[in-house]
Amino acid sequence: MLFLFGTAGGFKEVIGATGVGDYIALQMGALPLSPVAVVFLVAAIMRIALGSATAAILTASALLGRFALDLPGMETLLVLSVACGVTIGTQPADSGFWMVKEYGNLSTSDVMLRFNGCRVVMALCGLAILLVAERILS
Repeated sequence: MLFLFGTAGGFKEVIGATGVGDYIALQMGALPLSPVAVVFLVAAIMRIALGSATAAILTASALLGRFALDLPGMETLLVLSVACGVTIGTQPADSGFWMVKEYGNLSTSDVMLRFNGCRVVMALCGLAILLVAERILS
């Protein structure tokens, strides 16, 4: 756990030091999508790429920090959108995958199909609620 958090934190610092966060904020602002949807997509991509929810949420937050600064008043929606994005699925690189597998007495394929199916629905429902809230609050 310590190595995982340390690596994710180190990666966050590299993103900040190299200016990648500012570049991504600029690119994200140019997309013809709602800010909540953009943040969700970045978080979901990080989750799929990194496997670990902890590493994904730290990395997505680092990448999107500058983007969020340009949207005052939307901080809560953006944080919740990152949280929904990183719940999009699980894979064997994540400790949660093995906990569900063992405690649920499931096969690996069951976890990949059934549990991930539930997580995708959960993440998309969260995104839908946040998009409605964004529309109402805008």
